[in-house]
Amino acid sequence: MLAISKLNMNEKKHIKNKYWYYTEVLEVHEALQKANESINKLGLVPVSL
Repeated sequence: MLAISKLNMNEKKHIKNKYWYYTEVLEVHEALQKANESINKLGLVPVSL
């Protein structure tokens, strides 16, 4: 929402809302969580971040 609030009125008219079913949200969350875990296992990001 923050990114949208920075747009001017003409740009806001062209934005389409996407409605998600809760099952889609859960699937995307699970996929992102798995990707995050895989990245963390590589040990490329310092723990302090």
